[in-house]
Amino acid sequence: MDIAETKKITQDVLTPFHFSSLEDAGLTLLHLSCLAKLSEYKLDDQRFKKKYGISFDLFKKRIDEKINEECFEEEDDFMAWKYAHDALKYWEKKAKEIDKCF
Repeated sequence: MDIAETKKITQDVLTPFHFSSLEDAGLTLLHLSCLAKLSEYKLDDQRFKKKYGISFDLFKKRIDEKINEECFEEEDDFMAWKYAHDALKYWEKKAKEIDKCF
């Protein structure tokens, strides 16, 4: 398939979605992907907030203050919550960066 034919087929597919170019479609796809990640990690964060009734920072402080005590469930939750918390911050930053492209 030659370049001209590829451009026509691409434009025929992009037009119904109101995209002006492949770059426009790609940026929109990236933006939507970032929002999906944000939603995923926000749900995880909210689930842990509900379970423990405190913010991640307070939960971290509580875990850090425990001496000679082990609660495997809380430690496992801390690791999962930390991952979700860090990922949430990362994807919030990336979504803001991509917003600047529009």
